[in-house]
Amino acid sequence: MDTRIPVKSLSVILMFLYMILGFWAQAQKCLANSANDSIIEENANPKFSAKIRQTVYLPVVVHILHNENIQNISESQIKAQIERVNEDFSKLNADFVNTPSIFQQVAADVEIQFCLATVDPQGNTSNGITRTETSVPEIGLTEFYYLTNKGGKSAWDNEKYINIWVADLGDSEILGFATFPGEAAPEGKDGVLINYRYFGNQGSHMEAPHELGRALTHEMGHYFGLFHTWGELNDDCNSDDGCEDTPLQDGPTFGCPSFPNPDICTQNNGIMFMNYMDYSDDACLTMFTQDQKDIMWTSLQDERSVLLDQSHSSCTVSNSSTTFIAKNCHFFPNPATTGITIIYSQFLKDQSLKIYDVTGDLVFKTDVGSSPYYLQLHDLETGIYYLSFQYELKKLVIID
Repeated sequence: MDTRIPVKSLSVILMFLYMILGFWAQAQKCLANSANDSIIEENANPKFSAKIRQTVYLPVVVHILHNENIQNISESQIKAQIERVNEDFSKLNADFVNTPSIFQQVAADVEIQFCLATVDPQGNTSNGITRTETSVPEIGLTEFYYLTNKGGKSAWDNEKYINIWVADLGDSEILGFATFPGEAAPEGKDGVLINYRYFGNQGSHMEAPHELGRALTHEMGHYFGLFHTWGELNDDCNSDDGCEDTPLQDGPTFGCPSFPNPDICTQNNGIMFMNYMDYSDDACLTMFTQDQKDIMWTSLQDERSVLLDQSHSSCTVSNSSTTFIAKNCHFFPNPATTGITIIYSQFLKDQSLKIYDVTGDLVFKTDVGSSPYYLQLHDLETGIYYLSFQYELKKLVIID
């Protein structure tokens, strides 16, 4: 990609995109909202996420916007893309073996998974995909992509779903962009936008060297608060991404370099060019780090905690070996005083229920029987807690 856009042309493209999208352009590969410096400070070594080790499954809806037939991506490609992101986020990607051993030591299973929603906001059965034929060419370069009345598709409730738009971004060669936690303006655009040319996994519509679906992995990192590995600025060894386990880096990587790949900021083992938050070719990207995981989990438990509180029906995670149905549990009231009633599938009875405080300390554990199950809260002080049951983590507020 670095050889296909002249520097002068790239500057014009990025200035144009900044004016019409209202985003700060960080480079030609992706656009993302400029996050506050406080994100790095607040996310440093969060105790909570270091203690909780329970995979959560978050529902997504994929909005396909097509002006030409090639842009109307097949359902199989959409599922392949979700599977790719889930593999990357769980460190189950087959190419992880290509990660240098020195960096494998800090690689993380993020323990966040994504699943296509099976119920829409109106309660109707859904496959988690919407399709909109639009008369607006290159709609991804406009403010219309998230507006149904302008030829795009309005977001589903972003407190219950992660919205992913797939659209034409023209010849800009922008792979996509994401909104940082709490910074979407307006809120209706909160989510991720991916260029259809880079969505899926080796589909006929996809363009090398970003044909393996890593654009969405990268943008999901931004969605949960990650900076690029070189920080906010290029060509500055003092700019950092807030992660101690990612080496300082002078700027983005292009192509697929050999290891080690030192730069002016880091010698010896060199930079972590295989990190999903760099700009290397898809075939060269293999890992997130433990500190990056902590930042994403802190975001999930803070600005994006509403996703943990979602209470609509289950969503489906599919991969080549199994299909997993994430079962939701529901409890009320919330906020609570003396106790809560928990309702869940009978399939989940005799499972462990755990409650953690905001620091991540386990404060209560029990096995539940038949649904509904009443849980007394007399021994817990007022405050915010997290109720962990089977594959879900939900926020619980206790008041006087």
